[in-house]
Amino acid sequence: MNIQEELKKLEAIMTDGLTAENMAQIEQIKAMATTPEDEAAIEEFVARQLEDIEEDVTEMEEMTYRLQMEEVLEIVNLSYIAKKYFGRTQSWLSQRINGCIVNGKKATFTSSEIETLNHALSDIAQIIGSHTVRFC
Repeated sequence: MNIQEELKKLEAIMTDGLTAENMAQIEQIKAMATTPEDEAAIEEFVARQLEDIEEDVTEMEEMTYRLQMEEVLEIVNLSYIAKKYFGRTQSWLSQRINGCIVNGKKATFTSSEIETLNHALSDIAQIIGSHTVRFC
């Protein structure tokens, strides 16, 4: 039996990604491997699957910025945050929150920028929380 053909069949039915069932099938295919080429093909197949998972995780992480900020974006002026805390424009901040493609690359936050954003949100919460309107 040809390992390459088995891997192609498995890949065709892997609609849910790398599941426990798929891993069991990979183990069965591994047991059939008889040559170093077979083993290399299996390793390459698994590596590709792991790369796909890594890409999916990265996309999901980037999507969460927008989801986490959704309510805040309705309440707080994005221009204010961008200018006061980042020294940037509203569009710069918006591109990162929405994961827009800028100059051929997806705009993302660095870990330092995430810290700055969290500080900004905390600071704004304190400012808003300390204000009350009094009857004159």
